[in-house]
Amino acid sequence: MSKPANPVTLPLADYSPKHFLLAVVDRVATVTLNRPERKNPLTFESYRELTDFFRACAMDDEVKNIVVTARAATSRPAATCSRSSVP
Repeated sequence: MSKPANPVTLPLADYSPKHFLLAVVDRVATVTLNRPERKNPLTFESYRELTDFFRACAMDDEVKNIVVTARAATSRPAATCSRSSVP
């Protein structure tokens, strides 16, 4: 196994990542990609930090589930609904 590029602090609830947001509540770690203006890209640095983070999750007994999500840009709706499209 290679040396971590971004050492991850245990417990994960105390970790402050550089490339994503992290919240640990009730044994669930929620990772949020937070660059909606760039469509939440995964750069080499963010990919490596996520890799180190996932490895650290295996060592933290307080994390049993991981949710990965991303903030969406608010200027464009994902879907629109009009009265004529509702049966």
